[in-house]
Amino acid sequence: MIVKATPNGWKVIYHRAHALLAAQLAGQWRRKNAPERLYETLAAISHDDDLEKEWEERWCKELGIKKEKVDAAYAFMQWCDRLSLILCQEELPADERFLEISKGPEGQRYDIMQRSDNLVVVKPWPFQDDKFTVNVEACDIFQVKFESSTELAQALQEAPIKVLKWTFVKS
Repeated sequence: MIVKATPNGWKVIYHRAHALLAAQLAGQWRRKNAPERLYETLAAISHDDDLEKEWEERWCKELGIKKEKVDAAYAFMQWCDRLSLILCQEELPADERFLEISKGPEGQRYDIMQRSDNLVVVKPWPFQDDKFTVNVEACDIFQVKFESSTELAQALQEAPIKVLKWTFVKS
């Protein structure tokens, strides 16, 4: 669960929603540079696979995929996870400043920036389309303190869900 304090309580993004955002980002990747076994990688990303090392070893051993290809797929998964976290945790810097996402599957550094019109740019551009939108479900809880975990659980269940969106554009 990703939790961010707000002036009147908390913004909550469930872990599963963050993982689905990471998978949406992965699905936008330029096909010619996509990792081998892209769909399996997308499935692992969408589940925020905690068994990554086991998953890597199985690919090498059982499927005969070379270690460098598996390492690239793992780096891709980590890159998508990091970009999703940047968005979910509202880490995009103000004033059109760039923030490093991480190195991608080919070892290239990628940076992200939100323009004054709220469109998001990644450099270098790794995506298939020149413009696309991704989203994540979040909920706001308008209470700062809870007397019990039961009270918190009830507040989470009753909190209205909103959709946060980001539109990416190639600059």
